Amino acid sequence: MMSKLHALGLVVCVSVGAIGCHQEDVVVRTASGEQSTVGRYSTFTVVVPNPEDLIENDIKPETLQTIASYAVEELQSRGYTPVAAEQADLFVAFGPRLTVYGVTRAEDVNENNKDSSRFDETTHAQGTLTVSFIDAKAKAVVLQRVAETRLLIGGPSEDKMRKGIAQVFEGIPHATAAAAPAPAAPAPEAAPAAAPASAAPAQA
Repeated sequence: MMSKLHALGLVVCVSVGAIGCHQEDVVVRTASGEQSTVGRYSTFTVVVPNPEDLIENDIKPETLQTIASYAVEELQSRGYTPVAAEQADLFVAFGPRLTVYGVTRAEDVNENNKDSSRFDETTHAQGTLTVSFIDAKAKAVVLQRVAETRLLIGGPSEDKMRKGIAQVFEGIPHATAAAAPAPAAPAPEAAPAAAPASAAPAQA
């Protein structure tokens, strides 16, 4: 049976595993919208898929929560304030995807040139994280960015994940409206009706 992957698409390879992972650099592109439009908002909520959906797709919920916390930090550093979903004027929705495209099996051979029962399997996958910036009132996507990377079984370090998120938010302007000092982030709650299906908000 193939080893279960702990990876995401941010991210991006978004997992933390005991087995080492090698992956290419994260490539980020803008799928739609303009970065400047995000600057007209001042409050936000990060929305992530339900844990059950993540687990079903071999993605660790706690890893995506870590990446979501990095997203909160990126936005707060730009003057945006995290609030409860019903008070937010911007939803930042995470859509991870993991596509496995091959398994490499390497068998050991003993000194007598007889096949050994020991072998190593390496799973190759494509990780993708779509980050959608959604106008909470208009229910419309104002900006969508996609991060992609190839990865092997395992996961990157926290430093790798943080750098990947920094790339996703690169170029996002500071909030236009002056925001009050950021309060403690609210605890996760049920997803608002405007959020994508099978999703739940996440805060740092």
